Amino acid sequence: MNIHNISNLEKDYIELAIGIGNNMGIDTLSSNIIAILQISDKPISMEEIAKKTGYSLTSVFNKLKNFELFRHQIKKIKEPGSKKALFYIEKNMPQTVKNTMLNIYQKKILPAKTELPKIIKKYENHKLSEKDKKIILEIKNYNKQVNLLEKKVKKIIELFENGK
Repeated sequence: MNIHNISNLEKDYIELAIGIGNNMGIDTLSSNIIAILQISDKPISMEEIAKKTGYSLTSVFNKLKNFELFRHQIKKIKEPGSKKALFYIEKNMPQTVKNTMLNIYQKKILPAKTELPKIIKKYENHKLSEKDKKIILEIKNYNKQVNLLEKKVKKIIELFENGK
């Protein structure tokens, strides 16, 4: 690991975060950035992140720009009178999980829940090839899974909203 200008405590935490991230399929730089933001007591610049990670400013910029998975968690701000972008991460774990669930619900479940029944209805009265019959069965199964997932995700969101 190529980490610069950090204490052993920071290094140990970052190594843990990278290991957890790798187990979740998250690349090393992303995990590194998230860990650095999590332990920072204030918003930090891309330059500071690049120094602490040992990655180039361009790599850090591109990663932050394309941080789709953590877009609702990592925030970009500018201090008054400054053009320099600073970054911080939402440190409230329950709020982060709730936001993740809301994101999954809005961007994955709702579109599938809306469009899958339309596809099923469009083809349910058609004469289908054997291949298409198998496909429509898979789509129907996926639709059932989406409906089940919707109920579970709504319950999770509700639990966080009720503070339980």
